[in-house]
Amino acid sequence: MRLSLAIVFISLATFSYGQRDTLLLVNNSTIYFDNASSEIREDQIATVDSLLKLIKNTDNVHVKIQAHTDQVGNPEYNEALSKDRATSIATYLTAQGVQADIIESDHFGEEQLMTSNQNPDSLQQNRRAQVSVYSSKPRLWLSGKVMNILTDSPLVAKVYFHSKFWSDGVQTDSLGNFKIRVPKDEVISINATSPRHLASQEMGKMTERFVKELKIIKLTLGDGQWIAGQILSDSGAHVSNAKVQMHSKLWSDNARTDSTGHFKLFVPKQGLISIDIVAKDYLIEMTSLKVTPQLKKQPLAFKLAPLSDGKKFKLQRIFFVGNQDFLLERSFNVLPQLLSFMKTNQNTCIRIEGHINMPNEPNIETTTTSYYLSVARARRIYNYLMSKDVSKNRMVYKGYGNWKMIHPTSTLEEEMAENRRVEIAIIDCAEVAEMENDKISEDAFLFNFIPQFYDTYIFID
Repeated sequence: MRLSLAIVFISLATFSYGQRDTLLLVNNSTIYFDNASSEIREDQIATVDSLLKLIKNTDNVHVKIQAHTDQVGNPEYNEALSKDRATSIATYLTAQGVQADIIESDHFGEEQLMTSNQNPDSLQQNRRAQVSVYSSKPRLWLSGKVMNILTDSPLVAKVYFHSKFWSDGVQTDSLGNFKIRVPKDEVISINATSPRHLASQEMGKMTERFVKELKIIKLTLGDGQWIAGQILSDSGAHVSNAKVQMHSKLWSDNARTDSTGHFKLFVPKQGLISIDIVAKDYLIEMTSLKVTPQLKKQPLAFKLAPLSDGKKFKLQRIFFVGNQDFLLERSFNVLPQLLSFMKTNQNTCIRIEGHINMPNEPNIETTTTSYYLSVARARRIYNYLMSKDVSKNRMVYKGYGNWKMIHPTSTLEEEMAENRRVEIAIIDCAEVAEMENDKISEDAFLFNFIPQFYDTYIFID
């Protein structure tokens, strides 16, 4: 049995630059081009100029340009065109005073299409260049040790580090020791977890003085209890090898069901826990449970609905910043459960549906900011899955505005919260191939996609 908070070590947000520095991602923007053109469009100049301002105000800045084309024309022509697009942006930046030696350019032709459809909107999505702005930070070695707070005995633990633009993690050795390079002068959250212990969290600024001394992290043994349960299908059949994941504010653990669908987990003695169940050929089950001493005497029982076209499930515990598509950090641990579902069910295709709350109002138009919000929230889930190598051919995202509210006439906050949701619909893969992702107007600047770094150490409220 393994007890650990969900920790995934990311590589998208940070990478080494030379032997001693780390590049921290500050901004990521997309510049669009006309067909067969490498000239920066007039309506894209504002985006490039905002990048220019950011570059000039960023310390130790590094710029990376990645240019692409659509699939019209032959591959050799498209490769050359994408190179010209990267050069066009680099030339514009250097003409405005950006030093050429801080710009790194790459081009991919038609190799990395956003969509394979050939209608005008889809082709436009592929005619693009991604411009990423990084800040280079020197790195320092940080050494530490994880120990039991009462006995001072060493613990094998996972230690996770993250700041606004950087994250990494290590596992201690058998003596509880760890060593990691951290960006100098960054304020970093340091988190550690070990089986059956409560997680720790503390902050520190990575100065030379801070890293000079061995960092000691002490964990408290958690006060918990064993609970047992069984997973069945809605027809009563045993569901074997299902993953049962449980979370609380300072606790997470998972187990697999045996051949009769049974599992056993060590959980906190009291409090509210979230439970996510992922199994092959079944919909995800997401629920919450209050832990009481009676759970020892009363095994849990869950019934899963089988996968079939048209079936849906709601992503529980997904919370967005008000009127934006940014996820709140307490929602991040839901995303790995959806990813696990997609990897467990490799032949399943989905439609990601975004919904907003506008009760007692007529259906909104597809040209409104509110509609774009529903699209942007669905797109964020789609982009997360695509960043984790789920094929875009298996999914599509759609916005439904306020057209399908659960409580269309409600005035109660609890019910209106249920209207703000993302649902996952199971659909035929042949149908996905014929579907288009919904579009957001280029004028809707509020919903220009900006990456978030989801793979952080999560606390659940």
